[in-house]
Amino acid sequence: MQNVNNDFLSLMAIGDAFGMKYEFVEHAIPVAKEALFCGPHPKFSAYQVGHYTDDTQMSLANAELLLKKPAEKICRDDFVLAWNAVFKRDPRQGYSRHMFQLMTEDLAPEDFYSRLDGKGTTSGAAMRAAPFGLLADLDMLNKLTREQALVTHNTNAGLNSALAVSISTHYLHHGGDIRYVEQFLTRQIGKDWDSAKNGLSDDPGNGLKIVRQALNAVQTNDTLSDVLLSGVSQARVADTDTVCAIAAAVSSRRMDVRDDLPESLRQGCENGTFGQDYLKHVDRQLMAKFPSTKQYERYIA
Repeated sequence: MQNVNNDFLSLMAIGDAFGMKYEFVEHAIPVAKEALFCGPHPKFSAYQVGHYTDDTQMSLANAELLLKKPAEKICRDDFVLAWNAVFKRDPRQGYSRHMFQLMTEDLAPEDFYSRLDGKGTTSGAAMRAAPFGLLADLDMLNKLTREQALVTHNTNAGLNSALAVSISTHYLHHGGDIRYVEQFLTRQIGKDWDSAKNGLSDDPGNGLKIVRQALNAVQTNDTLSDVLLSGVSQARVADTDTVCAIAAAVSSRRMDVRDDLPESLRQGCENGTFGQDYLKHVDRQLMAKFPSTKQYERYIA
C-alpha cells in the first residue's frame, strides 16, 4: 500500500468511474471488495466503461482555472468559460440532459445564465468544489466556492453542500485531523448546515444527502478501497459516482489514508488524452502551487 498525498483529481476520477456502474440503480448492499472494478451502467448505454463523468471534468475545469488565474481575479464568467472549454475539448457523458445541451451549444456566459434557473438542490455545485479546498485562505475559498455555486445552485442545499466539500478538503489538506472535520465544518458553515431546514431531503439526488454520504465514507474508513465500498453501500439507490468522486478527492487529502486500490481498478480507468496521466500532471501542478500549510496540525475542536 502507498500514501496518496500527491494524488487528487486522478483519485477522484477513479472514484467517479467506479461509482458510475451503480448510479441511481438499485443494487444489493453492502458491496463486496470483489466488485472493485469499473463496469458498464445497466441503463445508460452511452456511458463508456472506465471513463470519469461531469463530476471530475468540472472539477478539472475549476482546478485548471486556479492554475491559470490568480484566485482574487476569478469572476463568475470565468467558471462558465472554463466549464465550456473542458467540455468542448473533450465532450463526454454524465451531465444532466439540460446541462449537456447547454455545454454542447458553447454559450457565452450571459446566455448560459439565461438558460438556467440557478436554483438547483442537487450536487452539481458540490461535485466540482474540491479544488477550492487547496487554497490556504478560507475567505477566498468561501468566495470562489459560493461564486461557482451561484451559477447553478443558489439554494441552501446547493451552497452548503459545496462549502462542505471545499472546507473538508481544505481542512485535511492543510494538516487537519479527520477526527475533527465535523466540528470544523460546524464552526465554518453552522451547526445546522446539513439539516432539513437547509434543504436536506431523502431524495437520492439531493446535494446535502450526497455530500453527507461522501463525508461519512471518508470519516469512517482508513483505506481507499473501504472508502469507495462505503460510498456505494450506504443506500440501495444513490448518486454513487458523485458520492465516490467526492469521497476519493477529500480522502486524498488525509495524511493517514492508505491506497490499497486493486491494480485492476486502476487499469480499468481511462488513460486517453485527458485520462489518468493528464490528471496526475495537473495534480502535480496543484500540489506545487497550493502546498499544505500544516496550519491545522494543532487544531483541536
